[in-house]
Order: sequence, then C-alpha cells, then structure tokens
Amino acid sequence: MKQNVLFYILFFLLSALGGMLPSVSSAQVAEPANEDREGIRKFYYPGGELFGEGRLKDGEPDGYWKYYFENGQLKSEGKLVNRQKEGTWFFYHKNGQVEYENFYQNGLREGPQCNYNKSGTLLSMQYYADDKFVRRDENSSFERIAKPILNVASFLICFLP
Repeated sequence: MKQNVLFYILFFLLSALGGMLPSVSSAQVAEPANEDREGIRKFYYPGGELFGEGRLKDGEPDGYWKYYFENGQLKSEGKLVNRQKEGTWFFYHKNGQVEYENFYQNGLREGPQCNYNKSGTLLSMQYYADDKFVRRDENSSFERIAKPILNVASFLICFLP
C-alpha cells in the first residue's frame, strides 16, 4: 500500500514539476500485481488510450519513461531515477514537435531549457539553477551555435550509461 501511495505521489510530482504530464486523476493507474512489479509496463487513460509506459523496478518507476496525449501523440519522455527526473527530458507540442527540453539533476531543473515553436524553431533559452529561474535569452544568433551543441549533449546524456 505504501508503494502505491508513493507511485501516485510520483505522478503528481511529475505533473506539477513538468507541467506537461496529465494528472493521475485523468489516468487509470492500477496497483501492479506482484508479478507486474518488474519490467516494462503500460498505463492507460479511462478511455483506453495509452497514458504512459516505462520500466518498473520493485514496483517503482525507474529508467526511461514516455507519456502520451490522449490522441496517442508523444507528450514527454525522459529518465526517472529514484522517482525523480534525471538527465534530459523532452516535452512535445500536440503536433509532435519538441516544445521544450530540460535538463534535470536529482529532480530539479538545472542549466538550459530550450523552448521551440510548433514548427520546431528555437525561440528562447531559459537557464535554471536548483530549479530556480536564472535568466532567459531570446532567439538570436545562438540558434546556429547552441542548438547543434545541445542536441549532441542531450543525446550523450540520455543514451550513455
């Protein structure tokens, strides 16, 4: 029972911190049976559409997770460690383009957040330290330099052990 409460708290925290995840109340999250406490699992909206999928370890979210809009389009994706966001997380517009990407350390935003419009053009970068807003840079010449660097860094952070 305690782990179920922690699981619900995780989804609440993710929606509050990320701002892009649906609330637990809109998703049908069932208590995992003992044999379903390990491995890749899927959770569904009440209408049957996929809400999220990812790895459970000892009944807790651990590893790479993806969340979806009710229309089936990818909403966000990233790694969870100890029930907290870790590394680069991507959040998407309903048309499938990246809306923004954040870097998390121990569940807190850290470093740049890149913000994109619905066609994928970099609009601005916001900087965070310990999940607190530091400053914002509007799109200018940094798009030609920063975007390729951030994409390589995001790839390395997400996919290297």
